[in-house]
Amino acid sequence: MGYDFAQAVLSSGGGLLVCVWANVSLWKQMGYVRESMKTVYGWPEKAAAGSDPPLVTRHFIAQGPQHPIHLIVTLPPGQRLSDRQVADINRARWVIEVYYRHFKQTSARRKLRSHAANNTRDELEWSLVGLWFLLLYASDELNRQEILLDCLSAAGSLKAFRQIARDFYHAAETTNTLLQRLRHALIDTYPRTNKVSRDYHQIKQICPTAGPPKIHRADKSQSQLTRSITQLQPNG
Repeated sequence: MGYDFAQAVLSSGGGLLVCVWANVSLWKQMGYVRESMKTVYGWPEKAAAGSDPPLVTRHFIAQGPQHPIHLIVTLPPGQRLSDRQVADINRARWVIEVYYRHFKQTSARRKLRSHAANNTRDELEWSLVGLWFLLLYASDELNRQEILLDCLSAAGSLKAFRQIARDFYHAAETTNTLLQRLRHALIDTYPRTNKVSRDYHQIKQICPTAGPPKIHRADKSQSQLTRSITQLQPNG
């Protein structure tokens, strides 16, 4: 991840949308391209020292549930995204983040149990497929019952499968089958005031909340260096 990865994606014709925080330094007003108010550059010291071109991005601020989310977007020439499209893509990205949280936390796969490297890879892939199948099966049942998928509880669905697997020696009750349990595997509807579970001691936050990225104005030497790399060109 980083500058080399971003350049590899762009050279292959792809685009990037990245969430950035206070540990990221960006630059503006370099004069490398025709700039807008949202144009910022990613240019690590190593890339600058090697005369590699800066990474041209657009800076967006999307409003999150609790605080603003800072995003940078870079696309192939001729392509553009509106602010609304960027926000929609970021929401879709967050759904993927939640899925991997379910994988690591809910299904307890933060640490894998295999010792050999090849076995670890197989364990990881089949665990991901297993969770995907479990949630797909539960989603299909909610669709049949015309229940919104936003109500699906990954923890409740996993619990339903485990209960059925644990009691496979006993005949399932007609009023407590797997499908019936999945229909009730829904997230709680009451508002939460604290995300910390009541079964654990509350953890005090020592580090401050991540802030916005550090955006610096380019100095004269940086501007001269960018002009030496390439002539002024329009920003696609």
